[in-house]
Formats: sequence, C-alpha cells, structure tokens
Amino acid sequence: MTSIRQEIRRITQHGQGPFSCEVEVERVWPISRGFRRVAVHGSGLAQYRDIWPADAFKLMLPGAEQPEQPLPRAYTVRSFDPERNRIEFDVAEHHGGPGMAWLERTGPGEVVGLAGMRHEFTSAAPVDRHLIVGDASALPAVAAIVEALPPDVPALVCLSTAEESDKALLPEREHTSVHWLTGQPRQALVELVRSVAAPQGRTQAWLAAEAAVVRELRRFTLDECAVDRQDMQARAYWKAGVDSTAIDADSIVRYQKAMADGLDITDPDVVDRMEFETAGG
Repeated sequence: MTSIRQEIRRITQHGQGPFSCEVEVERVWPISRGFRRVAVHGSGLAQYRDIWPADAFKLMLPGAEQPEQPLPRAYTVRSFDPERNRIEFDVAEHHGGPGMAWLERTGPGEVVGLAGMRHEFTSAAPVDRHLIVGDASALPAVAAIVEALPPDVPALVCLSTAEESDKALLPEREHTSVHWLTGQPRQALVELVRSVAAPQGRTQAWLAAEAAVVRELRRFTLDECAVDRQDMQARAYWKAGVDSTAIDADSIVRYQKAMADGLDITDPDVVDRMEFETAGG
C-alpha cells in the first residue's frame, strides 16, 4: 500500500529535481468569465521530465514599478506538450495584484523566468475514494487532478467559484460526484464539505483554498472523515487580507528556519506542519 505523501516524497526525492529557465509568452485568451489561459514555450522546458498532475511552478513576473525586481507568482500546469516545450496554465481573474497587472499587459513575445516543479498530487493505491476540495484559486489544479484520476475509483469533488461559466473548466469523469458553490462566502465551502462528506473506506484527500478554510477542512477530514494523515495533501493557496508577496516573505523565514533545524522542506509531512501546525493551524 502507498499513500499520497509517500508517493510525493518518493517522486520529489528521486526525480529530476528543480529547474529554472526562461519562457516566452505565446498566447493569452479567455476560457470563462473567471479565467484566462496562458501558453508559454521555451527550450529550457526540455528539462521538465517528471510530469505529474497539478505540478506547480512560479513565474518571475516583472513589477509594474520596478521591472528589474521580479515578483514570483505560483501557477499550476494545466497541460504540457513536450514536443513543443509548451506549457498552458490558467489564471483566475481578480482585482488588483501584480499577477493580474501582468496578465493585463502581457502578450506574445514577452520573456519571463520560470522555476519549478513542485509536485502536488499523485494517486495512492489502493484507495476506495478520492475527496477533492478547492476554491477558485485551486480550480486549475483540481481540473488537472480529476482528468488524471484512475477511471474506476469514485471521487467526491467540492468546488467554490465566483462565476457560473467556470464550471465548464472541470473535465467530465465517470464515478464522480461534483458539488458546486457559485458566488458564496469562502466559509460556505467548509459547510458544503461537512454536508456531503463522511467516512467511506480508505479515502485519499486533496484540499486547497484560502488558509483559514483549509485549516478547518483539514481538521474535519482528519477527525470526522477518518482520513489518515498520510492520505491527505492540504495546501493554503492564499490568505485573506495578505498579498502573495507578504506570504512568500513569511514562508521564506519559516522554511529557512526549518532547513537550519535540519528538516527536509520537500517532505510533505514537514510542509504540512509548517503550513498548519506551526502557523496556528
């Protein structure tokens, strides 16, 4: 038997390791009222060989006021074409922030830095069910995960998004029960999961949303759905009232301390403790 954390640990420790390169924007286009898709390509993406669903990377975006000081922003690989060294990823529409400002002004030909990959998902075996929960920030990752799930394992998917048209971004899959919230307060996602999720055999859980929401979902999943900690991957994709630059600065301090303490900051157990236990989770 394997778990999601065991598999992420294995592919991280024995895979190709991180890489960085420059990529060129090829195309930007709307795919729903809430998302735009971006295609980038570059010869350096030939280094991307360990390919897993919902792999995460950072783009080094030029600041509007200080272009010489890049601002890292995290995105999820939606698709990768190894023959063309081309990645597509989806960006949520929102007001303000360097990521949205860059999206508004970028176009074909712009060159930016890319650093990756952080592996976020792999399907453990054997499990009886997948529980997948996310808000709009996690919808691209959820879409990639659902697309890659083993065909014969049931999945319960709970999603919250701002726009009705965003529902079209989730691939159709047999043996999948999908529950949507549209335009609801972020706390409603916790209430939705509480209303539809219950212990049901061995469950592999993947949770990603606003930090406080994920903390509650994490506790519910462990305590009331009886999911083993090793079968759960939880990530705080954003934090209410705090911009990504401040979150990154805080994360760097915590990760540097963990490294000084001799911890492996790529280990899912270590990441989980740093994000949720040592940060008030």
